[in-house]
Amino acid sequence: MDSAAAALILSVHGLDARPLRRLTQCVQAQGVAQPRAATAVNQARVDAGRKVYFEGNIANGLPACVSCHRPNGSGIAPDFPRLACQQPAYVASQLKGWVENRGGPARPS
Repeated sequence: MDSAAAALILSVHGLDARPLRRLTQCVQAQGVAQPRAATAVNQARVDAGRKVYFEGNIANGLPACVSCHRPNGSGIAPDFPRLACQQPAYVASQLKGWVENRGGPARPS
């Protein structure tokens, strides 16, 4: 939790329903920008990634991502992290690190 969130929690702790309701209305009136979905740069790569996610890659021994990260990408804590709603650059860096540090998928003998 960042310091701003912690400060907000401390500042509203103990307030009764009326001030909390007013605070909620105020925050809602500010309008919160909703995150935009990432736009595919290369649809062929997106399709290939979807295939690996749901089917794996038998040629190099890569299991389907879905087997550990679930169909909706929610993961299975604490061993298999959430993939859904992550920033594309973050996912790319994590996959690169996985390949470099763990040797990547098992190679058939």
